Amino acid sequence: MNEWVPVLKASGLEIRENVPLSTCTTMGVGGPARWILSPTCRRNAETMMSALTRHKIPWMVLGKGANTIFSDEGFPGAIIRLKGLLEKFRFQGNSVVAGGGVILHRMVCSAVERGLGGLERLAGFPSTVGGAVMMNAGCYGQSIEAAFDHAILITPEGASRTLLRSEAGFEYRTSSFSERGIIAYTVFQFGAQPVSTLRASMEEVLARRKESLPPGRHAGSVFKNPPGHKAWELIRACGLAGLREGMAEISTVHSNVILNRGSASATDIFTLARRMISEVRDRFGVVLEPEVKFIGFPPLV
Repeated sequence: MNEWVPVLKASGLEIRENVPLSTCTTMGVGGPARWILSPTCRRNAETMMSALTRHKIPWMVLGKGANTIFSDEGFPGAIIRLKGLLEKFRFQGNSVVAGGGVILHRMVCSAVERGLGGLERLAGFPSTVGGAVMMNAGCYGQSIEAAFDHAILITPEGASRTLLRSEAGFEYRTSSFSERGIIAYTVFQFGAQPVSTLRASMEEVLARRKESLPPGRHAGSVFKNPPGHKAWELIRACGLAGLREGMAEISTVHSNVILNRGSASATDIFTLARRMISEVRDRFGVVLEPEVKFIGFPPLV
């Protein structure tokens, strides 16, 4: 039934089975993944995608697991985590070629030290490069699309293709990449700026991030900011800060963040998120849209 597993193992692909997803996400919840696959290069990843599609195995890419909450039942297919060459980056003049598994913060810091600006305000953002491009990550007035040039995408059929900026479908906290395959590599174009200026901007952002986000296990902002509003302000105005469900709690520091206070279940977190949506909708007529991905749950709304 799973004859593709030994074939991919023989090709050098690391495969783990029945891995608790609570160990793979910053929130620390979620049941087991049937498989976790770790391709280490583009060719490896192409072979893997072709096999998954051929055998009709559901899949999804997981980076740092900082904006994903899996249900207590887990994930019945393959979770893909990019490793090896796909975790490396290299500079070429004012551009950088970065694997989809590169930690975004590492790349941003290296760019700043080379006097290359464009993404310095994303320092500290808890994501891989691939995840950041997928969601058009942004904070403090800057988003990933600002420096994006093109990406190498591996399609579900196992083919590689280049996608230009005009094909990326960037919008607020989203892109069209998630429906197309795996981001193997991204090329970013930076602008030359004084290192001192870039360092100051980066350090300011890191200080603001430390001050505004609570310590502990969480997945960052649960909801996107609705047009003309800040989600945390709407949630706080509803008196929800500090509300608990089991061991999950809406943060009193940043009310658009749900904390795992120890042994929260994914269901506890989902229940709080639904309550936040319901209360804000009833009081303000605004429907909050999730920024965090809830995998394996019924619709939030």
